Amino acid sequence: KSEYLSASGRARNGLEVANAGLVISPNDAHLLAARGFAEIALGQFEQAKKDFEPALLLSPRDLAVAQWRLSLGLAEIGIGQFAPAADEFQASINFGNQTFVPYGYLAAARALDNKMDQAAAAVAVARRLNPGLSIKQMLSIAPPVRNLREGLQKAGFNDE
Repeated sequence: KSEYLSASGRARNGLEVANAGLVISPNDAHLLAARGFAEIALGQFEQAKKDFEPALLLSPRDLAVAQWRLSLGLAEIGIGQFAPAADEFQASINFGNQTFVPYGYLAAARALDNKMDQAAAAVAVARRLNPGLSIKQMLSIAPPVRNLREGLQKAGFNDE
């Protein structure tokens, strides 16, 4: 329920639901991740990072690890930690997230870290997976994360 609320523009409600669940079960990896999703949507990137890290330690082989790594990468971009963000996006890919999304985010993180050759390689894969990929499309599926638009532009994605 928390993830649904956060994804549907009601992140404050999503955060409340996750917090209520964590009162009952404080070591539930899925509830920690749900709170992390809400915190990213609210721009609370440091706190989101503090929730995703223990979730990954509590359940390192969970089927949701690829999504958690992707979200942790977004939190890292939000706090300006571009190399760790790239590492998380690569981990998401390595855990099976083979869509254009982690490659697009990886390209942004590498570009923000001034690793332009690596950014270009990630852009190429993202465009192979989604030939019409644009900044507008990437931002339409992402929570509001500072630095993300700049990274996508620097990586070479088109606005439309």
